[in-house]
Amino acid sequence: FNELKNTFKSNILKKNLSKYLKNKSVLITGAAGSIGEEICFQILDFKIKKLIIIDSNENKLSWLKKSIFQKNKKNIEVKFYLTSILDKKNIANIINKHHPNVIFHAAAYKHVDIVEENHLVGIVNNIVGLRNVLICCNYNKLENFVFISSDKAVNPSNIMGMTKRVGEVMVYNMNKILNKNFISVRFGNVIGSSGSLFEIFKKQIDNNLPLTVTNKDATRYFMTIFDAINLVIQSPEINSDAKILVLNMGEPVKILDIAKKLIK
Repeated sequence: FNELKNTFKSNILKKNLSKYLKNKSVLITGAAGSIGEEICFQILDFKIKKLIIIDSNENKLSWLKKSIFQKNKKNIEVKFYLTSILDKKNIANIINKHHPNVIFHAAAYKHVDIVEENHLVGIVNNIVGLRNVLICCNYNKLENFVFISSDKAVNPSNIMGMTKRVGEVMVYNMNKILNKNFISVRFGNVIGSSGSLFEIFKKQIDNNLPLTVTNKDATRYFMTIFDAINLVIQSPEINSDAKILVLNMGEPVKILDIAKKLIK
């Protein structure tokens, strides 16, 4: 599994990001998820002033705290908050207390099938939750806002994709109104993230189940989570009028070929 993951890993090199991160306070929502967690780990490599972490999952937040304690070699100040982005009052208190300069908004319900069956909960969390964070921002201090979106936001055919598309429009409009750097970054299939195709196949193999390939000709784009987050962190430095950015994920790969390699 790890060898196959490495075949997709590119040689992306970290740029000097001190220009917009040095001595800044960074807030990450959904920080204990697979995407938010990797943002935390990579952000710790830079000379930021403070890292503010928000997540609603107690167990994952506890594990993240232990991991950050081991990785925080520069002794950056880190604050952990167990709360939901739907708790507008609490989010406002956190932002007013720490005045973040950079926000990465990764909090979302992203499993297509679950959101489809619980559409009201998904809509409220993904849209109202984002709205809460946006309107609670201290715009005198905020310099960059990065919204983690999805390739499913393109002509959305499901509720999750629709909520991400609405989120992109909200972020774009905030950018126009406030003339701040508000951007959306669309993800494709990130290897190793929770709910990713690789993780589904791996669990099926571990449990002696058949691998579910719905079409032998279906293809997907893949990228390692390390490379994807590396690009996300670089995104505020891109000098472009485009406020929706798409990760360059290389060439598409046949899902059937991936299934065969994993079985082998």
